[in-house]
Amino acid sequence: MLIWALADLTDFVHALRGTKAVIEEADHVRLSERDSLRVLDLVENPPAPNAKMLAAARALPKPVLNRDWLARRGASAGDQRSGRVAAR
Repeated sequence: MLIWALADLTDFVHALRGTKAVIEEADHVRLSERDSLRVLDLVENPPAPNAKMLAAARALPKPVLNRDWLARRGASAGDQRSGRVAAR
């Protein structure tokens, strides 16, 4: 019975190593030098949003104002909407 348990543990360890290798490979993206430079350029100089991007941003749910948070800072919901209170 002990040999059976060790065989199962060995199988588990081998399976775990294989699983870790698959996850590690999926977590890393290898880019060519050209692609790396393109990504960096896009990060530093993002393109202007197109109509679909703007529509998607407008469709996002609006944040709910936490009146307790505002009250502790001596502000009203209108103050936060107008930009007089900066969110932290």
